[in-house]
Amino acid sequence: MYQLWDDIVAPVIDALGARRVIEIGALRGETTARMLDRLGGKCELHVIDPEPQFDPAEHERAFPGRYHFHRGTSHEVLPGLPAADAVLVDGDHNWYTVYHELRMLAETAQREGVPLPVLVLHDVGWPYGRRDLYYEPDRIPDEFRQPWARAGMRPGEPSLAYLGGLNRHMANARREGGPSNGVMTAVDDFVVEHPRPLRVVVVPIFYGLAIVVEDRVMDAHPELGALLDHLESPAGTRALLELGERIRIDEAILTQTWLRHLEEQGQRRADRYIDLVKALLLDERNLQHELRVSYALGLRGAPPDPAALRDLEAILHPRVRGAIRARLAELAQGGVAVAAVTSTTGTISSLDPTKHQLQLSGGQTFEVPAGWNFSKYKVGEKIRVSYQKKNGMMDATRIVAVK
Repeated sequence: MYQLWDDIVAPVIDALGARRVIEIGALRGETTARMLDRLGGKCELHVIDPEPQFDPAEHERAFPGRYHFHRGTSHEVLPGLPAADAVLVDGDHNWYTVYHELRMLAETAQREGVPLPVLVLHDVGWPYGRRDLYYEPDRIPDEFRQPWARAGMRPGEPSLAYLGGLNRHMANARREGGPSNGVMTAVDDFVVEHPRPLRVVVVPIFYGLAIVVEDRVMDAHPELGALLDHLESPAGTRALLELGERIRIDEAILTQTWLRHLEEQGQRRADRYIDLVKALLLDERNLQHELRVSYALGLRGAPPDPAALRDLEAILHPRVRGAIRARLAELAQGGVAVAAVTSTTGTISSLDPTKHQLQLSGGQTFEVPAGWNFSKYKVGEKIRVSYQKKNGMMDATRIVAVK
């Protein structure tokens, strides 16, 4: 409901001059935080939620004496609360829960001799306006619980969609429509039974919002009646279209950001998996140990450089690179498909042992494995080179003389 707060819900509460507000269903607390900032020091807020996804203590510390959190279901908490000026209903989206919430609120108002609070109900449109949702199906008495399944929904399809669809992980009524089914149906049934005239304004964007007001409340608060008139006017309809488009864009940005996050997360996991497989194929752990032993033996009693032992690839880069290249050559010769191997024949034009490189007369330069015996070959000799292309370089995996 918080997406509709600034343009619709807050103006309704302001026009009413509410001094006590009840919020049923707080979820992550977005609407709660906005209300506390907007209502001012003279208004108290009662929040009902059995399983809040935020810390109510933070609001209690920030708004002492004004914020009252009630952990429990609406049916457990409402009978013990005083009458309110306005109630935001966004809890369990099913006929039984909503209908009895409205009945409880009306009974409290009648008992205290005050008007019915202004009711603001979310999810009166598709998908839960005419279809029940059960967060906890066992809380609903058998005689009021629709047959349900954890399957998705699609607009225009009364039955559930077992492949895809919206909210397929939730307990949704198997059929849309019919008696005692859905949030808007609960509102309709309550309005018919209420002893005083009621005005109902439905805002058909972002899953639907219904505003229910007794006529005598509008008479006492002309600004509220004028606001409802505006919402149903051509100018108000255009403003709602613009609001709906802003919400759509915000939701699209959020969705794309989340999908991009998942894509990057999946790529990082794939990279880690590939690195692990590569390390296993190359036997890198043992290779690192071999290089450390070789490094230590080469010191001939001199103290080792700790940095070299910690980061062989940086300190001993030519040897590490050469050793891995040699291991790749072994794997290629053994039939393990590490990368595509190509061969070429040519005459050696230069040899550079310091860079571990040789060049053929055709201008091709190859990086050779560590330990390759440069003294066995000489400039002008004809050789066949097997190599792999990697990162723009040609890594020789095997070199043989051609007679």
